[in-house]
Amino acid sequence: MKLKRGRPNLVWCTCSLDGEEVQVPVLFNGANKPVVSVSDWFRHLGGSGKSGAGTLAEYSKTLRNFAEFLEEHCVEFESVTDRVLKRWRNRDRHQRKCAKRTCNAKLGVVYRFYLWAQAHGYFARVIGPAEWSSGLTPPIEIRFVTSNEGKGRGRRTKITSDVVYSRLSSSPLHVPTAEEMDRAYLRLSSVGDPKIAMRNTLAFSIAEIAGSRRMETLNIRVDQIPEWDTIYNLLDEDKSFPVEIIGKGGHQEKIYLTHNILADLRDYIEGARASVIQRRSTGRKSLQDHGLVFISHTSGRPLSKDYFSRLASKAFHDEGIDATYHRIRARFLSRIVEECLDDAIEQTGFHYSPETVLNRAAELARHRSTASLKYYLRLAEKRRARQSSAQRVYELQEKELSARRSLMHAEQKLQEVEHARELLRALRSEDAVKIRDAKLNLDAKIAEILRNLPNGDAQLSL
Repeated sequence: MKLKRGRPNLVWCTCSLDGEEVQVPVLFNGANKPVVSVSDWFRHLGGSGKSGAGTLAEYSKTLRNFAEFLEEHCVEFESVTDRVLKRWRNRDRHQRKCAKRTCNAKLGVVYRFYLWAQAHGYFARVIGPAEWSSGLTPPIEIRFVTSNEGKGRGRRTKITSDVVYSRLSSSPLHVPTAEEMDRAYLRLSSVGDPKIAMRNTLAFSIAEIAGSRRMETLNIRVDQIPEWDTIYNLLDEDKSFPVEIIGKGGHQEKIYLTHNILADLRDYIEGARASVIQRRSTGRKSLQDHGLVFISHTSGRPLSKDYFSRLASKAFHDEGIDATYHRIRARFLSRIVEECLDDAIEQTGFHYSPETVLNRAAELARHRSTASLKYYLRLAEKRRARQSSAQRVYELQEKELSARRSLMHAEQKLQEVEHARELLRALRSEDAVKIRDAKLNLDAKIAEILRNLPNGDAQLSL
């Protein structure tokens, strides 16, 4: 294990906690010595089962960032005060351009660490509320505020302080439109390597259509994607395919992938991904295949969620769109809420129950909070209120036509793939009759496709 000297390092280790193998980070300081209090807190979070791997990773990056700041200013963990925290907050806000909400979230992580460490004897009288009766104020002063805005769980206690930013802007984040998503997909497809473009657009499609989060998408395994025969059956029956994932908070959940996405995934796995694994498996430093669908085409290793965050932010920014990767899931949530609203109106008219709509949408979207879905319900209600009857009929007809086109395109694409695979099997068998018949079938399919194209497109394809 090689650590970078002079700056804090995070190293992920496998620990056995109560008979279960758990991946937890260990924080080392600039002198390559473990920071015991922080590392023990990470181990506590990993073993408690209350924090998922994604949450633990974010917490560890926040504490490493905080440790870097402390070492730069020669401050020990037990010597931190409100003034130190304010300087750290201001550094992130003004130099690193972090949003106020992000700064508050990072402060919340630090507060939770200090409360746990003090309760377990690592520090004494470092953090807590001011004791006005005795006139004592701890170096890190906090307040506990009870709120009714818990995620469907009643009253909730939150930590706040004078260092935390207040009066944050409550303007809702932008939900990308269909036209904006098309522009982002085109931007992703414009990279030099078409194999990388295929991988990236696939990840975006899964987030938009199935509503998967970053780590949920990245943890999809090759053995979870069905073979071609199953995909053909799904096309015939017009069904989706369930894929088990580890969701937010470490919960076992399912996302449902359409036959279109499954066909593209299977094509990517057998083509671009297979060539990367084959190339990286030869030579002196052979690579172990971790079995995940989305891998680096350079190293062959699993991709990180930060990679997709940067990729999405750049694609949206280059197109002048105010959005991030997480807003792709917002499109999914918006669609789910609108569909649930349509179902409710169809069943009960305009006397529907908003709570019923939100509960159904939260269930379909694997969302624990109905409060955060209220914004999407208001959007759907406003859109519907502005629509005339004729506009509504036209929108439904457009949706039906779009679905038919998508189905026809998927069927045609699967037929093309099957004819090509038939020719490949014939070539491997070295049977001249089979090769001739397979080539004739493929040529006939190509000729049929060209006949169905406009004249200009057909000439271009030829």
